[in-house]
Amino acid sequence: MPLPGSNKPQRVGGAPIRQSQDHGRQAEEGWQEEADLRIRRQRPRVSEGSTLAALERRVAALEGQVRLGPVDAAPELEAERLLSAVLADIALLSPQSHVVAVAPELEAERLLFAREYAAATVPLQRAIQLGHLPSRALLAWLFLFGREGIAQDRNRAIELVQEGARLGCHHCQGVLAYCLWDCHVTRLPDDDGCIHLQDPPPSCADMALASSTRGSAYGHFVLGILQEEEEFEEVRLDHFRRAAEQHLDAAQYELGKHVYEGGYCEPSQYAESLRWFQLAAAQGHPNALFIVGLMHELGHGVPADNAEAIRWYRRAAEAGHRQAGRCVHKLQK
Repeated sequence: MPLPGSNKPQRVGGAPIRQSQDHGRQAEEGWQEEADLRIRRQRPRVSEGSTLAALERRVAALEGQVRLGPVDAAPELEAERLLSAVLADIALLSPQSHVVAVAPELEAERLLFAREYAAATVPLQRAIQLGHLPSRALLAWLFLFGREGIAQDRNRAIELVQEGARLGCHHCQGVLAYCLWDCHVTRLPDDDGCIHLQDPPPSCADMALASSTRGSAYGHFVLGILQEEEEFEEVRLDHFRRAAEQHLDAAQYELGKHVYEGGYCEPSQYAESLRWFQLAAAQGHPNALFIVGLMHELGHGVPADNAEAIRWYRRAAEAGHRQAGRCVHKLQK
């Protein structure tokens, strides 16, 4: 999952996935290539011939007086790139400094795409210490769902986004809205033994709306999960699509669930549902990893392959999915 603010859209439509054992690996490789390309684009480009004139031109670009070329990143990321380039030019003018570090939030994004989730928490913490508020939202999101090498820690997640929301971060507002939903939508047994859901507080929807209005994928996702009635299904899906366009793993997973219908969808829809699940699984989403394993076990959208199913189930178990370990044991009998 990219940092909030990285709004390069992904294609929502698409042709059915070719049926082979390599679906999962192809999805992961595609994300890795995209990550490497984005890092190369955002890395400061500084040559030995940098001069004071070049430095002045970059400063002017930061002030909005000139444009250095086409920009395909979000404005805040482009500003960070230019600022890093300015610092690099200053370093080259100084004979005592020759190395300029990559911004920690960009290093974290590279590690996440490389599936080095635990390692990514280190530069994320460093970015937070430097005042980068969206890194709070991203790190909290990882703690909320868990990843391979990262245990779920809802209390830590809430601490991170409470402070970020107080400081005005709309991404943290969206994640905090999800935390409110997650804490209050608890299963309560009724007198008749039926289980009902407790409604989240109004502040949950208010925060999600404020977050989504400023373009945060987290806010859109929460607005989607709040639309439970059938009559609002299109509104729900629209919010999930908006979040998925910003690569939010949980939204991609929800879109896959909508198409898959618990495995009762038409066989012609398997490929589309698998595509959404694989996009989320490529970012380490535990439930998506599990469902991709299940579809390989059942032969939904791909040829049935127990070995491939076990590979996905193991990853899901390492990410904290409770049922995945039992599925591995069952298939290995």
